[in-house]
Amino acid sequence: MREQIRNNWDIALRLSDLSAGTAIVAKCGRCARSRALNRPLLVKRYGPDARLFRLEQTLRCTRCGSKAAGRIELHDAPRN
Repeated sequence: MREQIRNNWDIALRLSDLSAGTAIVAKCGRCARSRALNRPLLVKRYGPDARLFRLEQTLRCTRCGSKAAGRIELHDAPRN
């Protein structure tokens, strides 16, 4: 089970600030669906200096379609 390491992170935190062992998870504020995001794809699309609070503003839930209240959570990567 992944342990959540941050709920509220600094608004200046960038993709490049995260360690390789940190999982980026999007959570819908409407239906509570959670999904791990693909870090290399995020870097390719938004760049390594993209701020996490800006990425939150682009989230859209693939289950309910909501753009409201989407949030990013950071978790420790699973341990083997």
